[in-house]
Amino acid sequence: MKASICLNELMFLAAIAYFASPPPALAYLDPGTGSYMAQVLFSLVFGGWLFIKSLLFKRS
Repeated sequence: MKASICLNELMFLAAIAYFASPPPALAYLDPGTGSYMAQVLFSLVFGGWLFIKSLLFKRS
């Protein structure tokens, strides 16, 4: 009897874990997403470099 209670509890916990977990995401990234991310990264780096350069070498 005690073994069947353990098995029932185990099956109940497994069912809760199965229904509580999210389904797998079946999404994809567009081909343009990578180039957009690269463009944003490039503009942040280059813009930051120019901003720091303008602070260091201010023309009066």
